Amino acid sequence: MHAIEGAECWFKDTVSIPVQDGHAVVHIDPTFAECCEPGSVLAQHAAVHGSDVRIAARVEGNRLHVSISPPATAIVTVTLAGLRRGYSGLRLPLCTREQYLNNLAFYARAHA
Repeated sequence: MHAIEGAECWFKDTVSIPVQDGHAVVHIDPTFAECCEPGSVLAQHAAVHGSDVRIAARVEGNRLHVSISPPATAIVTVTLAGLRRGYSGLRLPLCTREQYLNNLAFYARAHA
């Protein structure tokens, strides 16, 4: 699990799920779920390494549902994202033009 630096406070978790005959259902890690705003957790990305199978991944309650097509047995890696509990609807305020230019100058010096 890790936090994302940005305008909103997101947590992410990556899980690998064994899928048999094209389907799997697993419980979301309870610690991750407890840290996230209820109803905010979503399956952001899903992939099978080295394969071009189509993957459907969705969160329902505290469970992650994964399907692959054509039906097969594989390990699917899913990235889950959820808003930090208590921070739903909160965003960093927009920066001023001066702050924006200062940030650009800072990163320009860092990458010079």
